[in-house]
Amino acid sequence: MSLNVHSSDLTSCEEEEWPLFRESCYYKIAEEKNDVDICALSNETRVREGCYMRFASATVEPKICELILTQKNKDECYLNIMRHTEDINWCNKIQTAQYKSLCLSDYGRVKERVQLENLMAYSLIYWIIFYIYLAFVLMTLSKKLKRGSPWFAWVPLLNIYLMVEVAALPIGIFLIILFAGFIPKIGWIISLSFAIFVWWKIAEARNKPCWYGLLAAVPIINLLVIGIIAWKDD
Repeated sequence: MSLNVHSSDLTSCEEEEWPLFRESCYYKIAEEKNDVDICALSNETRVREGCYMRFASATVEPKICELILTQKNKDECYLNIMRHTEDINWCNKIQTAQYKSLCLSDYGRVKERVQLENLMAYSLIYWIIFYIYLAFVLMTLSKKLKRGSPWFAWVPLLNIYLMVEVAALPIGIFLIILFAGFIPKIGWIISLSFAIFVWWKIAEARNKPCWYGLLAAVPIINLLVIGIIAWKDD
């Protein structure tokens, strides 16, 4: 035998009662030796090709799929390669309609997941930038209006409290903004409304048009508006 495998190992594989166990045995040896040719030593098509499929999936090596003669098994092999590589081109290798449809469907889910992950990443970056920017804005407003503790601007929850302090509003407004969000369906509307009111009062305190408070609730535009409120002195 040219391969570095003891015949006793293969004999033990052949002694397994069920084809799936024989397949697992051959694959285990092939994996240990890192040699896909060991799969070819089985005379059973099901065992041999099952071993190939496992090895191809484990090593993400599409060339191994070409060793599989049964079209259904070969298509399943390419399907597994696509799942590992997330490359739709492997779906084009599939001939069976059922597996091609499954491959395209799986790729669609992969693409949706990637898009969702990218959206979440961009959203996280935006909120980090916004949080830092808002901290500088609130710290500046606190110092200019001499209201509250400027360092509160960097601490979650305390920054909302500082925002209310800068607006010279009672602590009850802070509690409403904080806990209204837990009210089903309309909670976020209540919190947003009071947040607009807070920025309305801050704009008023800085001698800016009160309607700036409305723009403070508009994404992207709010970055400009609260910056004007904080740094533009009349």
